[in-house]
Formats: sequence, C-alpha cells, structure tokens
Amino acid sequence: MKTILDQLDNFFEQQKETEQKVFFFLPILLFGFLSYYFLYPITDENLNNALRTQQNLANNINSVKTENQNLRVSNTSLTNQIKQKNKELVVLNKQKVEVDNLIKKLSFLKFDIKNGQNFIMIFQKFLRNLD
Repeated sequence: MKTILDQLDNFFEQQKETEQKVFFFLPILLFGFLSYYFLYPITDENLNNALRTQQNLANNINSVKTENQNLRVSNTSLTNQIKQKNKELVVLNKQKVEVDNLIKKLSFLKFDIKNGQNFIMIFQKFLRNLD
C-alpha cells in the first residue's frame, strides 16, 4: 500500500502546478456531479411532495375554517330559534293555565251518562206532571 502512495506522490510531484490543481479539483467536481445527478432528483421529489402536502394541509385548514364559520352561523341561528320557541312555550303555558282554570270553574257542567240519565228521568217526571 505504501508503494502505491509513494508512486502517487511521485506522479503528482512531476506534474505542473496547474495540473496538480486540476487533479485536486477533479474529485470535487466528480463528487459534485454525481451528487447532483443522483441526489437532486430524490431531493426534488421530496421537496415537491412536501409542497403538495403543505398545499393539501392549507386547503384542509381553509375548509375546516369555512365549515367552522358555517357551524357558528348555524349555531347562532339555532340559538335564536330556541329562544323564540322558549318564549312561545311560556305564552302557551300561561294559556294552558288559564284554560285549566276555566275548566275547573266549569267542571260542574260536565255531562256524563249517569247525570244525563238522572236529568232525563227528572225531565220526564216533569213533563208527566205538566200533562
């Protein structure tokens, strides 16, 4: 292994200074080219995937915000309807109490079968007495 390295040293010492610089930068250029050729498509694809994911997330966020706003408007509308129905319920409950009170006052006028039979018998006796 040492002989190979010595031979490389001798080879580079025999070259001009500009050729030494070329041999020094050649591996760097080769590494750069190979990196660009093999790594750039992978990183470009990853970047495009990340951008698509970001766009999808932004769209999802916007749709959720829109849906949230629509639900808030709907919630406000439903809350107002509930308040209105509660007011109507209070009015109807007051009317029910009034009607119940009237029914209690008029309960003596109920006409059931037994009272109806008694009334008919009394009315028939009354009619006979008139004859």
